[in-house]
Amino acid sequence: MVKSQVGTQKLSIFLHEEEVESFDECIKKHSRDNSNIYEVKSEIGLSGKIYVHQSTVNIPDWKTTLEKLTNKTIDISSNSSNKAVVVFKYSKRYFSVVYGYGRSMLEEENIERNFGLVVAANLIDPKKIRSLNSMTLEDTIIDTQKQSIFYSRQSDLQVNANREILKSVSGAPKLESTAHFLVGTDSLTATRKMKIEDIKESIIFYYDTYKKQDYKDNGFAWLDNVKKEKDKKTISKLDSELVYSILNQSNRITIGPNRIMDWENIAGLFFKGIGKINLENLDMTLDYEKYIEFIKTKPDINILSKIKRDRIMARTITDEEIVISKVYDGIIYELVFEEKKYLLCNGNWFTVDKNFYEEIKEKISACPICSIQLSELNVGEREDDYNKRICDSSDDYELLDSKNYRVPGYSYSQIEPCDILTRDKKFIHVKKSDSSSKLSHLFSQGTVSAQLLSSDSEFRNHINKQVKEKLGKTFLKANAQNQDYEVVYAIVDKREKEIFEILPFFSMVSLAQSLDQLKQMQYKYSLMKIEVK
Repeated sequence: MVKSQVGTQKLSIFLHEEEVESFDECIKKHSRDNSNIYEVKSEIGLSGKIYVHQSTVNIPDWKTTLEKLTNKTIDISSNSSNKAVVVFKYSKRYFSVVYGYGRSMLEEENIERNFGLVVAANLIDPKKIRSLNSMTLEDTIIDTQKQSIFYSRQSDLQVNANREILKSVSGAPKLESTAHFLVGTDSLTATRKMKIEDIKESIIFYYDTYKKQDYKDNGFAWLDNVKKEKDKKTISKLDSELVYSILNQSNRITIGPNRIMDWENIAGLFFKGIGKINLENLDMTLDYEKYIEFIKTKPDINILSKIKRDRIMARTITDEEIVISKVYDGIIYELVFEEKKYLLCNGNWFTVDKNFYEEIKEKISACPICSIQLSELNVGEREDDYNKRICDSSDDYELLDSKNYRVPGYSYSQIEPCDILTRDKKFIHVKKSDSSSKLSHLFSQGTVSAQLLSSDSEFRNHINKQVKEKLGKTFLKANAQNQDYEVVYAIVDKREKEIFEILPFFSMVSLAQSLDQLKQMQYKYSLMKIEVK
Protein backbone atom coordinates (compact mmCIF):
# COMPACT_ATOMS: atom_id res chain seq x y z
CA MET A 1 0.00 0.00 0.00
CA VAL A 2 1.34 3.42 -1.03
CA LYS A 3 1.12 6.02 1.74
CA SER A 4 1.41 9.68 0.83
CA GLN A 5 3.15 12.38 2.85
CA VAL A 6 1.57 15.69 3.77
CA GLY A 7 2.11 17.87 0.71
CA THR A 8 0.46 20.63 -1.26
CA GLN A 9 -2.63 19.38 -3.09
CA LYS A 10 -4.63 21.31 -5.64
CA LEU A 11 -8.23 20.10 -5.47
CA SER A 12 -10.80 21.06 -8.12
CA ILE A 13 -14.15 20.08 -6.65
CA PHE A 14 -17.59 20.15 -8.26
CA LEU A 15 -20.90 19.58 -6.49
CA HIS A 16 -23.68 17.87 -8.44
CA GLU A 17 -27.36 18.73 -8.24
CA GLU A 18 -29.62 17.10 -5.65
CA GLU A 19 -31.47 15.11 -8.30
CA VAL A 20 -28.36 13.08 -9.16
CA GLU A 21 -28.76 9.56 -7.77
CA SER A 22 -25.68 7.66 -8.94
CA PHE A 23 -21.98 8.02 -9.65
CA ASP A 24 -22.49 7.39 -13.36
CA GLU A 25 -24.95 10.28 -13.72
CA CYS A 26 -22.09 12.67 -12.97
CA ILE A 27 -20.12 11.55 -16.03
CA LYS A 28 -21.04 11.87 -19.70
CA LYS A 29 -21.98 8.53 -21.24
CA HIS A 30 -19.30 8.81 -23.91
CA SER A 31 -16.68 9.39 -21.22
CA ARG A 32 -17.97 6.49 -19.11
CA ASP A 33 -17.83 4.17 -22.09
CA ASN A 34 -14.22 5.14 -22.76
CA SER A 35 -12.96 5.01 -19.16
CA ASN A 36 -11.45 2.45 -16.87
CA ILE A 37 -13.43 2.55 -13.63
CA TYR A 38 -12.05 1.81 -10.17
CA GLU A 39 -13.64 1.72 -6.72
CA VAL A 40 -12.41 4.15 -4.07
CA LYS A 41 -10.92 2.15 -1.18
CA SER A 42 -12.98 1.91 1.99
CA GLU A 43 -10.23 3.47 4.15
CA ILE A 44 -11.02 6.86 2.60
CA GLY A 45 -14.32 6.87 4.48
CA LEU A 46 -16.45 7.83 1.48
CA SER A 47 -17.90 5.64 -1.23
CA GLY A 48 -16.68 6.63 -4.65
CA LYS A 49 -15.57 5.73 -8.14
CA ILE A 50 -12.54 6.76 -10.17
CA TYR A 51 -13.08 7.28 -13.91
CA VAL A 52 -9.81 7.31 -15.87
CA HIS A 53 -10.38 8.19 -19.50
CA GLN A 54 -8.41 6.24 -22.07
CA SER A 55 -5.68 8.49 -23.44
CA THR A 56 -6.22 10.05 -26.86
CA VAL A 57 -3.37 11.05 -29.15
CA ASN A 58 -3.75 14.32 -31.07
CA ILE A 59 -1.83 16.00 -33.87
CA PRO A 60 -1.99 19.83 -33.72
CA ASP A 61 -4.47 21.32 -36.24
CA TRP A 62 -1.87 23.81 -37.42
CA LYS A 63 0.45 21.03 -38.67
CA THR A 64 -1.57 20.90 -41.91
CA THR A 65 -1.40 24.69 -42.23
CA LEU A 66 2.39 24.69 -41.93
CA GLU A 67 2.73 21.93 -44.53
CA LYS A 68 0.98 24.16 -47.07
CA LEU A 69 4.02 26.42 -46.85
CA THR A 70 6.62 23.76 -47.66
CA ASN A 71 7.14 20.72 -49.89
CA LYS A 72 8.34 18.70 -46.90
CA THR A 73 6.38 16.72 -44.35
CA ILE A 74 6.67 18.55 -41.04
CA ASP A 75 7.70 16.39 -38.12
CA ILE A 76 5.68 17.29 -35.01
CA SER A 77 5.28 14.97 -32.05
CA SER A 78 1.74 14.02 -31.17
CA ASN A 79 0.52 14.89 -27.70
CA SER A 80 -1.58 12.85 -25.35
CA SER A 81 -4.67 14.13 -23.56
CA ASN A 82 -5.04 12.60 -20.10
CA LYS A 83 -8.03 13.10 -17.82
CA ALA A 84 -9.71 11.54 -14.84
CA VAL A 85 -12.53 12.19 -12.37
CA VAL A 86 -13.06 10.86 -8.86
CA VAL A 87 -16.72 10.94 -7.80
CA PHE A 88 -17.47 10.77 -4.06
CA LYS A 89 -20.78 10.46 -2.25
CA TYR A 90 -21.42 12.32 0.99
CA SER A 91 -24.72 13.13 2.73
CA LYS A 92 -26.74 11.98 -0.31
CA ARG A 93 -24.82 14.41 -2.57
CA TYR A 94 -22.19 13.66 -5.21
CA PHE A 95 -18.88 15.51 -5.53
CA SER A 96 -16.43 15.25 -8.43
CA VAL A 97 -12.71 15.95 -8.13
CA VAL A 98 -11.16 16.40 -11.59
CA TYR A 99 -7.61 15.77 -12.81
CA GLY A 100 -5.99 16.79 -16.09
CA TYR A 101 -8.75 17.55 -18.57
CA GLY A 102 -11.31 15.76 -16.41
CA ARG A 103 -13.64 18.76 -16.45
CA SER A 104 -14.70 17.78 -19.97
CA MET A 105 -15.92 14.41 -18.70
CA LEU A 106 -18.58 15.88 -16.39
CA GLU A 107 -22.25 15.91 -17.30
CA GLU A 108 -22.86 19.65 -17.63
CA GLU A 109 -26.58 19.48 -16.91
CA ASN A 110 -25.93 18.02 -13.45
CA ILE A 111 -23.40 20.51 -12.10
CA GLU A 112 -24.51 22.68 -9.17
CA ARG A 113 -23.79 26.17 -10.45
CA ASN A 114 -21.88 28.66 -8.27
CA PHE A 115 -20.89 26.03 -5.68
CA GLY A 116 -17.26 27.12 -5.67
CA LEU A 117 -18.15 30.81 -5.92
CA VAL A 118 -20.26 30.68 -2.75
CA VAL A 119 -17.64 28.66 -0.82
CA ALA A 120 -14.85 31.04 -1.84
CA ALA A 121 -16.93 34.13 -1.02
CA ASN A 122 -17.62 32.64 2.41
CA LEU A 123 -13.96 31.94 3.14
CA ILE A 124 -11.79 34.53 1.39
CA ASP A 125 -10.46 37.35 3.55
CA PRO A 126 -12.04 40.61 2.23
CA LYS A 127 -8.56 42.18 2.33
CA LYS A 128 -6.93 39.32 0.40
CA ILE A 129 -8.74 39.23 -2.95
CA ARG A 130 -6.49 38.55 -5.93
CA SER A 131 -8.97 38.63 -8.81
CA LEU A 132 -12.65 39.03 -9.66
CA ASN A 133 -14.37 38.02 -12.87
CA SER A 134 -17.81 39.50 -13.48
CA MET A 135 -20.24 40.20 -16.28
CA THR A 136 -22.68 42.94 -17.11
CA LEU A 137 -25.61 42.40 -19.46
CA GLU A 138 -26.28 44.99 -22.11
CA ASP A 139 -26.81 44.12 -25.78
CA THR A 140 -24.15 41.54 -25.23
CA ILE A 141 -22.34 40.07 -22.26
CA ILE A 142 -19.52 42.32 -21.10
CA ASP A 143 -16.97 40.21 -19.27
CA THR A 144 -14.60 42.01 -16.94
CA GLN A 145 -11.48 40.50 -15.36
CA LYS A 146 -10.08 42.54 -12.48
CA GLN A 147 -6.77 41.42 -11.10
CA SER A 148 -4.18 42.83 -8.73
CA ILE A 149 -0.54 41.85 -8.30
CA PHE A 150 -1.10 42.31 -4.57
CA TYR A 151 -3.89 41.15 -2.32
CA SER A 152 -6.63 43.78 -2.47
CA ARG A 153 -10.09 44.78 -1.34
CA GLN A 154 -13.14 45.00 -3.61
CA SER A 155 -12.94 48.79 -3.48
CA ASP A 156 -9.39 48.65 -4.89
CA LEU A 157 -10.69 46.61 -7.83
CA GLN A 158 -13.44 49.18 -8.51
CA VAL A 159 -16.34 46.74 -8.32
CA ASN A 160 -19.75 48.13 -9.27
CA ALA A 161 -21.88 45.92 -7.02
CA ASN A 162 -25.15 47.22 -8.49
CA ARG A 163 -24.34 46.38 -12.11
CA GLU A 164 -22.08 43.34 -12.07
CA ILE A 165 -22.87 39.64 -11.74
CA LEU A 166 -19.98 37.86 -10.05
CA LYS A 167 -18.67 34.86 -11.99
CA SER A 168 -15.50 33.99 -10.10
CA VAL A 169 -13.34 35.18 -7.23
CA SER A 170 -9.86 34.19 -6.07
CA GLY A 171 -7.85 35.00 -3.00
CA ALA A 172 -6.54 33.81 0.32
CA PRO A 173 -8.85 32.68 3.13
CA LYS A 174 -8.70 34.12 6.61
CA LEU A 175 -7.34 30.86 8.04
CA GLU A 176 -4.41 29.19 6.28
CA SER A 177 -5.60 25.82 7.63
CA THR A 178 -8.61 26.23 5.33
CA ALA A 179 -6.38 26.56 2.24
CA HIS A 180 -3.45 28.59 0.99
CA PHE A 181 -5.46 29.90 -1.95
CA LEU A 182 -9.01 29.53 -3.30
CA VAL A 183 -10.59 30.03 -6.70
CA GLY A 184 -14.38 29.89 -6.82
CA THR A 185 -16.54 29.50 -9.92
CA ASP A 186 -18.92 26.57 -10.48
CA SER A 187 -16.04 24.55 -9.08
CA LEU A 188 -13.90 25.22 -6.04
CA THR A 189 -10.16 25.03 -6.61
CA ALA A 190 -8.41 24.83 -3.26
CA THR A 191 -4.65 24.73 -2.79
CA ARG A 192 -3.85 23.33 0.63
CA LYS A 193 -1.44 21.10 2.54
CA MET A 194 -2.97 17.70 3.17
CA LYS A 195 -2.74 13.99 2.54
CA ILE A 196 -4.99 13.04 -0.35
CA GLU A 197 -6.28 10.15 1.81
CA ASP A 198 -7.83 12.84 4.05
CA ILE A 199 -10.01 14.20 1.26
CA LYS A 200 -13.17 13.28 3.18
CA GLU A 201 -12.38 16.05 5.66
CA SER A 202 -12.05 18.60 2.85
CA ILE A 203 -15.29 17.61 1.15
CA ILE A 204 -17.26 17.76 4.40
CA PHE A 205 -15.75 21.13 5.34
CA TYR A 206 -16.35 22.77 1.95
CA TYR A 207 -19.89 21.39 1.69
CA ASP A 208 -20.74 22.70 5.17
CA THR A 209 -19.24 26.07 4.18
CA TYR A 210 -21.39 26.13 1.02
CA LYS A 211 -24.53 26.09 3.19
CA LYS A 212 -23.45 29.18 5.17
CA GLN A 213 -24.00 32.85 4.37
CA ASP A 214 -20.77 34.34 5.67
CA TYR A 215 -20.30 35.98 2.26
CA LYS A 216 -22.79 38.67 3.31
CA ASP A 217 -20.41 39.86 6.03
CA ASN A 218 -17.39 39.43 3.75
CA GLY A 219 -18.54 42.18 1.36
CA PHE A 220 -20.24 39.84 -1.11
CA ALA A 221 -23.87 40.51 -0.13
CA TRP A 222 -24.33 41.74 -3.72
CA LEU A 223 -24.21 38.09 -4.80
CA ASP A 224 -27.87 38.00 -3.81
CA ASN A 225 -28.87 40.89 -6.09
CA VAL A 226 -28.90 38.55 -9.07
CA LYS A 227 -28.90 34.79 -8.43
CA LYS A 228 -29.12 31.75 -10.66
CA GLU A 229 -32.59 30.24 -10.77
CA LYS A 230 -32.48 26.57 -9.75
CA ASP A 231 -36.13 25.51 -9.69
CA LYS A 232 -36.62 23.31 -12.76
CA LYS A 233 -40.37 23.97 -12.99
CA THR A 234 -39.76 27.72 -13.01
CA ILE A 235 -37.01 27.33 -15.62
CA SER A 236 -39.38 25.32 -17.81
CA LYS A 237 -41.98 28.10 -17.63
CA LEU A 238 -39.35 30.74 -18.40
CA ASP A 239 -38.17 28.74 -21.42
CA SER A 240 -41.77 28.70 -22.67
CA GLU A 241 -41.86 32.49 -22.34
CA LEU A 242 -38.61 32.66 -24.32
CA VAL A 243 -40.07 30.57 -27.14
CA TYR A 244 -43.16 32.82 -27.21
CA SER A 245 -40.94 35.89 -27.53
CA ILE A 246 -38.89 34.28 -30.32
CA LEU A 247 -42.11 33.83 -32.29
CA ASN A 248 -43.88 37.06 -31.35
CA GLN A 249 -41.48 39.60 -29.76
CA SER A 250 -38.09 38.80 -31.25
CA ASN A 251 -36.92 42.43 -30.91
CA ARG A 252 -36.50 41.70 -27.18
CA ILE A 253 -33.84 39.05 -27.85
CA THR A 254 -30.13 39.38 -28.57
CA ILE A 255 -27.77 36.52 -29.49
CA GLY A 256 -23.99 36.71 -29.43
CA PRO A 257 -20.77 34.95 -28.37
CA ASN A 258 -20.91 34.27 -24.64
CA ARG A 259 -17.19 34.12 -23.97
CA ILE A 260 -14.05 36.13 -24.59
CA MET A 261 -12.92 35.53 -28.16
CA ASP A 262 -9.44 35.29 -29.67
CA TRP A 263 -10.42 37.86 -32.30
CA GLU A 264 -7.03 38.06 -33.98
CA ASN A 265 -7.50 34.48 -35.18
CA ILE A 266 -11.22 34.74 -36.09
CA ALA A 267 -12.32 35.32 -39.69
CA GLY A 268 -16.06 35.39 -39.02
CA LEU A 269 -19.04 34.09 -37.05
CA PHE A 270 -22.05 32.09 -38.15
CA PHE A 271 -24.90 29.86 -36.97
CA LYS A 272 -24.93 26.13 -37.52
CA GLY A 273 -28.47 24.94 -38.02
CA ILE A 274 -29.93 27.21 -40.70
CA GLY A 275 -28.77 25.39 -43.79
CA LYS A 276 -25.85 26.11 -46.08
CA ILE A 277 -23.70 29.13 -45.17
CA ASN A 278 -21.35 31.03 -47.47
CA LEU A 279 -18.22 30.62 -45.37
CA GLU A 280 -16.22 32.91 -47.64
CA ASN A 281 -18.42 35.92 -46.86
CA LEU A 282 -18.69 35.94 -43.07
CA ASP A 283 -18.91 38.95 -40.78
CA MET A 284 -17.45 39.47 -37.31
CA THR A 285 -20.96 40.02 -35.97
CA LEU A 286 -23.71 37.42 -35.81
CA ASP A 287 -26.81 38.03 -37.91
CA TYR A 288 -29.08 36.73 -35.16
CA GLU A 289 -32.16 38.42 -36.63
CA LYS A 290 -31.75 36.23 -39.71
CA TYR A 291 -31.46 33.16 -37.46
CA ILE A 292 -34.67 34.05 -35.62
CA GLU A 293 -36.51 34.68 -38.88
CA PHE A 294 -35.38 31.25 -40.10
CA ILE A 295 -36.84 29.64 -36.98
CA LYS A 296 -40.15 31.39 -37.54
CA THR A 297 -40.44 29.70 -40.92
CA LYS A 298 -40.35 26.28 -39.19
CA PRO A 299 -43.54 26.30 -37.07
CA ASP A 300 -43.56 22.53 -36.62
CA ILE A 301 -40.15 22.23 -34.97
CA ASN A 302 -39.49 22.17 -31.24
CA ILE A 303 -37.91 25.60 -30.95
CA LEU A 304 -36.41 25.07 -27.51
CA SER A 305 -34.73 21.84 -28.63
CA LYS A 306 -33.44 23.54 -31.76
CA ILE A 307 -31.79 26.50 -30.01
CA LYS A 308 -30.17 24.07 -27.58
CA ARG A 309 -29.01 21.85 -30.47
CA ASP A 310 -27.85 24.56 -32.90
CA ARG A 311 -24.44 26.11 -32.41
CA ILE A 312 -22.78 29.53 -32.62
CA MET A 313 -19.68 28.90 -34.71
CA ALA A 314 -16.49 30.73 -35.61
CA ARG A 315 -14.31 30.28 -38.66
CA THR A 316 -10.63 30.85 -38.04
CA ILE A 317 -8.11 32.49 -40.32
CA THR A 318 -6.78 28.98 -41.02
CA ASP A 319 -10.24 27.87 -42.26
CA GLU A 320 -11.06 25.80 -39.20
CA GLU A 321 -14.59 25.77 -37.78
CA ILE A 322 -14.83 25.92 -34.00
CA VAL A 323 -17.84 25.75 -31.70
CA ILE A 324 -18.36 28.76 -29.44
CA SER A 325 -21.52 27.62 -27.69
CA LYS A 326 -25.07 26.44 -28.08
CA VAL A 327 -27.35 29.13 -29.49
CA TYR A 328 -29.32 28.96 -26.23
CA ASP A 329 -26.17 29.82 -24.28
CA GLY A 330 -25.64 32.94 -26.40
CA ILE A 331 -29.14 34.38 -25.88
CA ILE A 332 -29.66 37.52 -23.79
CA TYR A 333 -33.27 38.02 -22.78
CA GLU A 334 -35.17 39.42 -19.82
CA LEU A 335 -38.76 39.48 -18.65
CA VAL A 336 -41.04 39.98 -15.69
CA PHE A 337 -42.79 36.70 -14.86
CA GLU A 338 -45.12 36.15 -11.93
CA GLU A 339 -44.06 39.52 -10.51
CA LYS A 340 -40.36 38.66 -10.56
CA LYS A 341 -37.62 39.94 -12.85
CA TYR A 342 -35.64 37.26 -14.71
CA LEU A 343 -32.58 37.42 -16.98
CA LEU A 344 -31.28 34.75 -19.37
CA CYS A 345 -27.61 34.73 -20.28
CA ASN A 346 -24.79 32.18 -20.58
CA GLY A 347 -27.47 29.47 -20.76
CA ASN A 348 -28.65 30.23 -17.22
CA TRP A 349 -31.73 31.93 -15.87
CA PHE A 350 -31.12 34.54 -13.17
CA THR A 351 -33.68 35.98 -10.81
CA VAL A 352 -33.27 39.55 -9.61
CA ASP A 353 -33.71 40.03 -5.88
CA LYS A 354 -37.18 41.51 -5.37
CA ASN A 355 -36.02 44.17 -2.89
CA PHE A 356 -33.16 45.20 -5.19
CA TYR A 357 -35.52 45.41 -8.19
CA GLU A 358 -38.14 47.40 -6.26
CA GLU A 359 -35.47 49.80 -5.01
CA ILE A 360 -34.32 50.50 -8.57
CA LYS A 361 -37.91 50.89 -9.81
CA GLU A 362 -38.71 53.26 -6.96
CA LYS A 363 -35.77 55.52 -7.78
CA ILE A 364 -36.83 55.77 -11.41
CA SER A 365 -40.54 56.19 -10.62
CA ALA A 366 -39.70 59.01 -8.21
CA CYS A 367 -37.74 60.91 -10.86
CA PRO A 368 -39.59 64.09 -12.00
CA ILE A 369 -41.06 64.26 -15.50
CA CYS A 370 -39.67 67.07 -17.61
CA SER A 371 -41.85 70.20 -17.73
CA ILE A 372 -41.56 70.39 -21.51
CA GLN A 373 -42.49 67.74 -24.07
CA LEU A 374 -40.74 67.39 -27.41
CA SER A 375 -42.77 66.39 -30.45
CA GLU A 376 -42.97 62.85 -31.80
CA LEU A 377 -40.23 61.11 -33.77
CA ASN A 378 -41.33 59.93 -37.19
CA VAL A 379 -41.11 56.22 -38.01
CA GLY A 380 -37.74 55.60 -39.69
CA GLU A 381 -36.37 59.03 -38.68
CA ARG A 382 -32.79 59.01 -37.44
CA GLU A 383 -31.97 60.49 -34.05
CA ASP A 384 -29.64 63.13 -35.49
CA ASP A 385 -32.26 64.21 -38.05
CA TYR A 386 -34.88 64.37 -35.29
CA ASN A 387 -32.66 66.50 -33.05
CA LYS A 388 -31.94 68.91 -35.91
CA ARG A 389 -35.64 69.16 -36.81
CA ILE A 390 -36.56 69.98 -33.21
CA CYS A 391 -33.89 72.69 -32.95
CA ASP A 392 -34.78 74.20 -36.33
CA SER A 393 -38.38 74.55 -35.17
CA SER A 394 -37.67 76.87 -32.23
CA ASP A 395 -35.38 79.71 -31.23
CA ASP A 396 -35.37 78.25 -27.72
CA TYR A 397 -33.53 75.07 -28.73
CA GLU A 398 -29.88 74.81 -29.76
CA LEU A 399 -28.41 71.72 -31.42
CA LEU A 400 -25.34 70.27 -29.68
CA ASP A 401 -25.63 66.78 -31.12
CA SER A 402 -22.12 65.66 -32.25
CA LYS A 403 -20.59 69.01 -31.25
CA ASN A 404 -18.12 67.26 -29.02
CA TYR A 405 -15.66 68.72 -26.56
CA ARG A 406 -12.15 67.30 -26.54
CA VAL A 407 -10.99 66.87 -22.95
CA PRO A 408 -7.53 68.49 -22.48
CA GLY A 409 -4.79 65.94 -21.92
CA TYR A 410 -6.89 63.08 -23.31
CA SER A 411 -6.46 63.25 -27.08
CA TYR A 412 -9.02 60.55 -27.81
CA SER A 413 -11.59 61.53 -25.17
CA GLN A 414 -14.51 63.50 -26.58
CA ILE A 415 -17.64 64.43 -24.67
CA GLU A 416 -20.96 65.44 -26.18
CA PRO A 417 -22.49 68.13 -23.89
CA CYS A 418 -26.02 66.97 -24.81
CA ASP A 419 -28.19 66.63 -27.90
CA ILE A 420 -30.44 69.65 -27.34
CA LEU A 421 -29.80 72.65 -25.06
CA THR A 422 -32.82 74.83 -24.19
CA ARG A 423 -33.00 78.51 -23.35
CA ASP A 424 -34.09 77.64 -19.80
CA LYS A 425 -30.87 75.61 -19.40
CA LYS A 426 -32.11 72.07 -19.87
CA PHE A 427 -29.43 69.69 -21.17
CA ILE A 428 -31.51 67.12 -23.07
CA HIS A 429 -29.95 63.77 -23.97
CA VAL A 430 -31.99 61.80 -26.53
CA LYS A 431 -31.78 58.07 -27.25
CA LYS A 432 -33.98 55.31 -28.64
CA SER A 433 -34.79 52.50 -26.22
CA ASP A 434 -33.90 49.65 -28.59
CA SER A 435 -30.37 49.19 -27.27
CA SER A 436 -29.42 48.75 -23.64
CA SER A 437 -25.72 49.47 -24.27
CA LYS A 438 -26.61 52.77 -25.97
CA LEU A 439 -28.91 53.68 -23.10
CA SER A 440 -26.22 52.95 -20.54
CA HIS A 441 -23.88 55.17 -22.58
CA LEU A 442 -26.56 57.87 -22.61
CA PHE A 443 -26.87 57.93 -18.82
CA SER A 444 -23.10 57.92 -18.42
CA GLN A 445 -22.81 60.76 -20.93
CA GLY A 446 -25.27 62.82 -18.91
CA THR A 447 -23.30 62.52 -15.68
CA VAL A 448 -19.90 63.10 -17.31
CA SER A 449 -21.24 66.21 -19.05
CA ALA A 450 -22.64 67.46 -15.73
CA GLN A 451 -19.31 66.90 -13.97
CA LEU A 452 -17.43 68.88 -16.63
CA LEU A 453 -20.04 71.64 -16.56
CA SER A 454 -19.34 72.27 -12.88
CA SER A 455 -15.56 71.85 -13.00
CA ASP A 456 -14.18 72.80 -16.44
CA SER A 457 -14.42 76.42 -17.60
CA GLU A 458 -13.19 75.41 -21.08
CA PHE A 459 -16.16 73.04 -21.37
CA ARG A 460 -18.52 75.95 -20.69
CA ASN A 461 -16.63 78.13 -23.17
CA HIS A 462 -16.96 75.38 -25.78
CA ILE A 463 -20.72 75.29 -25.29
CA ASN A 464 -21.03 79.11 -25.40
CA LYS A 465 -19.24 79.16 -28.76
CA GLN A 466 -21.71 76.62 -30.15
CA VAL A 467 -24.83 78.46 -28.96
CA LYS A 468 -23.83 82.12 -29.30
CA GLU A 469 -25.99 82.88 -32.36
CA LYS A 470 -29.22 81.66 -30.75
CA LEU A 471 -28.67 81.90 -27.02
CA GLY A 472 -25.82 84.40 -26.67
CA LYS A 473 -22.08 84.12 -26.28
CA THR A 474 -22.22 84.25 -22.46
CA PHE A 475 -25.23 81.93 -22.11
CA LEU A 476 -23.50 79.80 -19.46
CA LYS A 477 -22.32 82.12 -16.70
CA ALA A 478 -19.07 81.50 -14.84
CA ASN A 479 -20.77 82.06 -11.49
CA ALA A 480 -23.78 79.81 -12.19
CA GLN A 481 -24.64 77.08 -9.68
CA ASN A 482 -25.33 73.42 -10.50
CA GLN A 483 -28.95 73.81 -9.40
CA ASP A 484 -29.43 76.37 -12.19
CA TYR A 485 -29.23 73.52 -14.73
CA GLU A 486 -31.39 70.50 -15.45
CA VAL A 487 -30.23 67.22 -16.99
CA VAL A 488 -33.00 65.55 -19.01
CA TYR A 489 -32.93 61.96 -20.22
CA ALA A 490 -35.31 61.67 -23.18
CA ILE A 491 -36.17 58.08 -24.11
CA VAL A 492 -37.68 57.43 -27.55
CA ASP A 493 -40.18 54.55 -27.51
CA LYS A 494 -43.52 53.75 -29.14
CA ARG A 495 -44.86 51.60 -26.29
CA GLU A 496 -47.48 53.00 -23.93
CA LYS A 497 -45.63 52.01 -20.79
CA GLU A 498 -43.79 53.56 -17.86
CA ILE A 499 -40.07 54.28 -18.27
CA PHE A 500 -39.10 51.46 -15.89
CA GLU A 501 -41.19 49.03 -17.95
CA ILE A 502 -39.41 50.05 -21.16
CA LEU A 503 -35.81 49.98 -20.01
CA PRO A 504 -33.76 46.76 -19.89
CA PHE A 505 -32.81 45.89 -16.33
CA PHE A 506 -29.18 46.95 -16.34
CA SER A 507 -30.15 50.16 -18.12
CA MET A 508 -32.49 50.79 -15.18
CA VAL A 509 -29.54 50.24 -12.83
CA SER A 510 -27.40 52.66 -14.86
CA LEU A 511 -30.16 55.27 -14.82
CA ALA A 512 -30.69 54.93 -11.05
CA GLN A 513 -26.96 55.41 -10.46
CA SER A 514 -26.87 58.44 -12.77
CA LEU A 515 -29.79 60.04 -10.91
CA ASP A 516 -27.97 59.46 -7.60
CA GLN A 517 -24.83 61.14 -8.97
CA LEU A 518 -26.77 64.13 -10.33
CA LYS A 519 -28.52 64.50 -6.98
CA GLN A 520 -25.19 64.48 -5.14
CA MET A 521 -23.94 67.22 -7.49
CA GLN A 522 -27.15 69.20 -6.77
CA TYR A 523 -28.33 69.29 -10.37
CA LYS A 524 -31.99 69.25 -11.26
CA TYR A 525 -32.90 66.21 -13.34
CA SER A 526 -35.91 64.74 -15.08
CA LEU A 527 -37.13 62.13 -17.54
CA MET A 528 -38.98 62.57 -20.81
CA LYS A 529 -40.60 60.02 -23.08
CA ILE A 530 -40.65 60.83 -26.79
CA GLU A 531 -43.42 59.09 -28.68
CA VAL A 532 -43.07 57.57 -32.15
CA LYS A 533 -45.69 58.16 -34.82
